Amino acid sequence: MGIEGLSELQQKKLRCNYNAFKANFGEVDIIKNPCRSGGLLIYYPPGSDSFIQSCENADYANGWLYGAVQGNIVRSRALIQEAEKGA
Repeated sequence: MGIEGLSELQQKKLRCNYNAFKANFGEVDIIKNPCRSGGLLIYYPPGSDSFIQSCENADYANGWLYGAVQGNIVRSRALIQEAEKGA
């Protein structure tokens, strides 16, 4: 799924850091939040039953992806490892 279901503007905002995240951690799904207008949910690994991050908008999601890639957010890495274990 990736980011295909998002608007062109959302995809444009996310593409750079989405691709960097994929290169560092593998595939990730980012979908529209059905409960929040403009909101996005990040699922890692793809197909998970639960999301690892809820974002208010594409800018926020882009920042979260950037932070995860930079490795500056220890909490992000812990959440990713937890998701990989299926917790």
